[in-house]
Amino acid sequence: MEMGISPSNDNSKDQDKVILQQAWKLFSQYDLNAGLQQSLYRKMQFSILLLGVIVTILVLSESYFDKNIWVASLQPWLKNLIIISLQPWLKNLIIIIPIAISTLVAISTFFRFGNKWVNLRTAAETLKSEIYQFRTTVGKYSPKPISDNQPIMKPEDVLFNQIQTISNQLMGTEVALSSLRKYEGQIPPKMFGADQSQDDGYSTLTSDNYVNARLEPQISYYQKRTKKMYRNLMLLQILILIGGGVGTFIAAIGLELWVALTATFVSVFTIYLQYNQIENTLIKYNQSLNGLNNIQVWWASLTDNERNDIKNRDKLVNATEQILLMEHQVWVKNMKEAVSKIHKIEEEKTTSK
Repeated sequence: MEMGISPSNDNSKDQDKVILQQAWKLFSQYDLNAGLQQSLYRKMQFSILLLGVIVTILVLSESYFDKNIWVASLQPWLKNLIIISLQPWLKNLIIIIPIAISTLVAISTFFRFGNKWVNLRTAAETLKSEIYQFRTTVGKYSPKPISDNQPIMKPEDVLFNQIQTISNQLMGTEVALSSLRKYEGQIPPKMFGADQSQDDGYSTLTSDNYVNARLEPQISYYQKRTKKMYRNLMLLQILILIGGGVGTFIAAIGLELWVALTATFVSVFTIYLQYNQIENTLIKYNQSLNGLNNIQVWWASLTDNERNDIKNRDKLVNATEQILLMEHQVWVKNMKEAVSKIHKIEEEKTTSK
């Protein structure tokens, strides 16, 4: 992938800003397009599930009209309305909607919106981690070699190589079969929970600056996300249990025909839980939040002299970035498995109709 820049021998702050600006632009583009692919994927899944519920209702309604004698006792004009007008429409829709579902499944399978979303999110989060490591000059971005046998490599050259690696890996996925929308917003982008009045996105970060710009915003992000995800998990689990109970009640009062409808709703809520990976993501978010809280407590317990120690600064940044990347790696693994499983379920349902 063309980056539009190349390593140079200039070790000035201007060169650092140039490479960081390119990194932020690329991150913003990946972040934007990840959101777009996520939106497409979720809209596609919602449409497939909604149409599945609708066709179930139509099939049950047709069966209900066919099997119940109460239609014969209606007024002639109402009876004619149902038999002549309503039932043909039901039959046509019962044929058309499964075709529409099959088409949507084929589109989702071909364009792989879910996989593109995951791959773009992976590239964006990995690149953001590299940006913060570069700005804190830790690890491979240290101006000094990690060992005596290792040659000195300028930090901006290291970041350039990392940008190339990340972008090349991304273009080796399904994302290469798409057109990425250009990011038109501010550079660097507004980060979740970060106070941009204190961080311009380019300056070298001290340890305390890193805590304010990276660690604390991530803690705030996880706190808000876990609260929302737990609320959604509780709601969906309650709806699933209610659906099972309603199905049992309907069967007990002799309306067995409509039990299939409650089973469909239960299936929809279950699939929604699966393709959003709410349970697994909530667990990993809480584990990551706990790890970041521990780092924050550890950092707060240090004296000023200890905070100025390079080793403690490296430990702060490396531990934080490792937790964030591990959380994302687990999320990627779970999401890819979920997307693949849902595609198989949808294809099986389509072929069986």
